[in-house]
Amino acid sequence: LGRFLNHELPPEVRWLNGYRVLEWHFRKGSIDLGKDVNYLEFLQKHGRPLDAMLRPMQNRKGLLEEVRALCAHAMLSPAADPRLVDAGASLITKSFHGLECLVMAVMNEGTGDRISFTPDRS
Repeated sequence: LGRFLNHELPPEVRWLNGYRVLEWHFRKGSIDLGKDVNYLEFLQKHGRPLDAMLRPMQNRKGLLEEVRALCAHAMLSPAADPRLVDAGASLITKSFHGLECLVMAVMNEGTGDRISFTPDRS
C-alpha cells in the first residue's frame, strides 16, 4: 500500500502496486484475479470511475488488465517504442483515479464504518 501511495514513485509503479492491493485482498496474492467472482462483483459495485475510459465492447476488468500490461511494459522497457510512450502513460494516468477508488473501497471494507478512506480530488 505504501508504494501505491508514494507520490515520488513513477505512475506505473504506483499503479501496479494498487493493483497488487486488489490481488492480495481478493486472491491473497495468487494469480487469476480476473476470474474471481468476488472481485468481479466488487468491480460492478465500485468501478464506475473507470467507465469513461472504456472502449466499445470493453468491460472494467478488461480495462484494468490493459493498463496493468501497459504498466508492466513501461517498467520493463520504458523506451521500447517511443511512439507509444505517451499513449500508455496517458491511460495509466487517466485510470489512476479509478484504481484509487477501488483501493479505497477495499480499505473501507474492513473498517465497519468507523473510518472512511476517500481518494484525493485535487
